[in-house]
Amino acid sequence: MAAASRLASERNDISLHVLWHTIDGMPETAESWSTYDEEAQYDFVLEWWNDLDMFQHLIQAAGLGKLSDEQHHRYERLVRRYEEVLPLIEQLQLETIPVPKLTARR
Repeated sequence: MAAASRLASERNDISLHVLWHTIDGMPETAESWSTYDEEAQYDFVLEWWNDLDMFQHLIQAAGLGKLSDEQHHRYERLVRRYEEVLPLIEQLQLETIPVPKLTARR
């Protein structure tokens, strides 16, 4: 059981890291999007779908209280940044997901 918990925690850490860099980098992506050829845009969209899967997993883990305090802090920061760049994501016509409003942690 401890091994499964450790693996879940490591997965959360990796997801938080990857998602932060993708979402925080969205302004640069939007700025250079028109310079991407069709294949590069397609590759980015495929990666984005994987990122959204990771994000949905984190949303579920946060809702179930399965994030450590440090992970939860990073998750909240990620959600705020996602909300900030959401207009750019929509401008690029990338798929979006609903993110629950942040509330005080129980």
